[in-house]
Amino acid sequence: MLNKLIKIEQVEEITALSRSSIYRQIAAGTFPKQVKISERASAWRAEEVQQWVTDLQPANDSNIEQVNSHSTITKLNLNLMRYRSAIELADVELRAAVVANQADYEEMRSMLAVDKEICARLESDAKAYNEKVTPIFIRLCKVIDEVSE
Repeated sequence: MLNKLIKIEQVEEITALSRSSIYRQIAAGTFPKQVKISERASAWRAEEVQQWVTDLQPANDSNIEQVNSHSTITKLNLNLMRYRSAIELADVELRAAVVANQADYEEMRSMLAVDKEICARLESDAKAYNEKVTPIFIRLCKVIDEVSE
């Protein structure tokens, strides 16, 4: 059994009791008490609620079918809660992966911007170098041509 806390809506769904019936049974001491999880919020331990459902004793044979059906529904609801939890966890992990990939993407874009900036500076330096060196190289070639004639 999951060691999980569930809210009143899920308790109602699992037990098929109304909210007022749940609180009435808590007051009578026949239903598990809720746990305070914050100043204004309470929840129930899922395993205690499930145990309460499991411990139900049918009053007569006509109730057995209802209880078995109810127990099956309860099990399905608990499985549904497990699947929802698994889906929520997968969703959180997926969102974390997307955020991590986004951060990697942003870092690569940043690095690319720096690389582009470096390339632009190198290109600018090469042009400046060519502007200085090319006339010298042309003069040197002329001098070599004159000397070799």
